[in-house]
Amino acid sequence: MKTKTFPERVDKFGVSATIYSPKEEAEGFTVAYHVRGKLVRKVRNSYEDAKQLAQSVVEQKGNGELDILTLGNQDCYVYLREVEAVKPTGRPLDLIAHDYAEAVKLLGNDSLVEVVKFYLANRTRQVKARTVEEALTELLENKSVIVFAQGNTPNSSK
Repeated sequence: MKTKTFPERVDKFGVSATIYSPKEEAEGFTVAYHVRGKLVRKVRNSYEDAKQLAQSVVEQKGNGELDILTLGNQDCYVYLREVEAVKPTGRPLDLIAHDYAEAVKLLGNDSLVEVVKFYLANRTRQVKARTVEEALTELLENKSVIVFAQGNTPNSSK
């Protein structure tokens, strides 16, 4: 029987896990692999269990199963609440979060809501589209109101 050489790599689907031998007899075999960019190490008492774990990990990871995000109850509730909150905007949550983060960078310590309130209170009146004839009629009406308010009749000022 061939002697095992460690570390042993288990590869499948372009994914790998590595089995390390125990440094001392009391320790188990360590299986190391990456999930979402983080190194995960698990220890098994026997080589057979470590090999089975490594094979299972590369198979699951190769199928994309290990990279699935799992949310706890509270995180799930928060996520669903926020998706519902942004629904009326018609924009996805990730784009809204990106825009918000950019706005916060630009604003520094100022509140985004307060800045928007200030903008709305201080912006110039919206110009509405109108024809030249409509604009002229409105100007003449405004002139008549001003003249009349000053105590003159509309016909007396020229």
